[in-house]
Amino acid sequence: MIKTKFANKALAERFIKECKDFEGLSKLRMYKAVPERFWKPAPTKMFNDKFVDSRIEVIVKK
Repeated sequence: MIKTKFANKALAERFIKECKDFEGLSKLRMYKAVPERFWKPAPTKMFNDKFVDSRIEVIVKK
């Protein structure tokens, strides 16, 4: 673990904004995860006297 010693949010943001720390042969890497699809729980339904969970797809704005 790298000791960054962030005292406040401004120091953390400055560390992250320095792209050269994450380029080339650096051991540090930064990734951005962007979901293409995701779902939220829908109301539970009954089927043959059993509870069945369902989900609703959430539309992702691009």
